[in-house]
Amino acid sequence: ILLLNGKTVIDSFKEWNGINLNTISYKRPNDKNSNIVHGMYKNRIKIIGWSLNLQSSFGVSNEDIQMISNKVRGLL
Repeated sequence: ILLLNGKTVIDSFKEWNGINLNTISYKRPNDKNSNIVHGMYKNRIKIIGWSLNLQSSFGVSNEDIQMISNKVRGLL
């Protein structure tokens, strides 16, 4: 499993290998939109990513982290 944290990382990964990932949009607790992406790389590695950079303390709440955690768990 490869986890991608943040939109810039997701975009760079997609540009590097030309992969198409499925996107799930959702509304965050603060009423902003974010995305979860998922797919397979070379039919061997499961890819899961989220557009919200969890390492950034600016604008990231515990609710955001919990919501992403639940959505990723659902994809595993």
